[in-house]
Amino acid sequence: MPSLPLRVTTRHSASPFEAPSGPRGSSWPRGRVASPLVPRNIMLLDIVILPPAHVGRILTRATKKACAGLQIIYIVDDMHLYHHLSLFHMRARPSEMPQLIAQIRKTLTSFKPIMITSKRAAPFGRGIEYHLSGREKLKGINQKIVKTCAPLRTGMMPWTSTHEPTQSQLNKRKRYGTQLNIGSSFKPHFTLAKCKEKDDALKVIKRIGKLNFRFMTSTIGLCEVNYNHQVTKILKKFKV
Repeated sequence: MPSLPLRVTTRHSASPFEAPSGPRGSSWPRGRVASPLVPRNIMLLDIVILPPAHVGRILTRATKKACAGLQIIYIVDDMHLYHHLSLFHMRARPSEMPQLIAQIRKTLTSFKPIMITSKRAAPFGRGIEYHLSGREKLKGINQKIVKTCAPLRTGMMPWTSTHEPTQSQLNKRKRYGTQLNIGSSFKPHFTLAKCKEKDDALKVIKRIGKLNFRFMTSTIGLCEVNYNHQVTKILKKFKV
């Protein structure tokens, strides 16, 4: 499927960053980095593909075993944080949820589930991801979700990196409210955990090794996420 010319505008103007100051030690000017403080009337959301319970158990068991004895910031365990394949992050007001749910349901009418298989564990900074197959086949639904749901957003998702964004990332944030999962940055994966030290993340990846699982992408979720973009609550499930 050819790339869509996703030029989306939001009904609510906002700058790419939302905080009054950058992280300690940052060389950025004040006012350039997002704050972890999100207004109470704003929800941080992610539209995702949810795996079946047995896949979550495989991932949780392997991750907990691999993280034993290491300093861990969090582990995705399907109890406090939920495994998910992210499609589109967005901010929204609770009052916009009915319209968003209706739009997701309409967008999914043309989506046919595919089989996803496990590939390999990989580092992402201090985080651990498990990469999945199906990128080319999932690009279509990823692009449709972005195109149809981005206009319903309210401002920008928090900027959580300690690095300055590239111009491309800035452009994506201005158009879609996030730089994640837009265009070439969409790479199907599950986040498994985050370590306090980057070297520990590499140890976890080595310990996890190769996991074998597969599942159909038959459950889409509208989820609430925390400041680390991890799912804390599944608000609505859509069966396709």
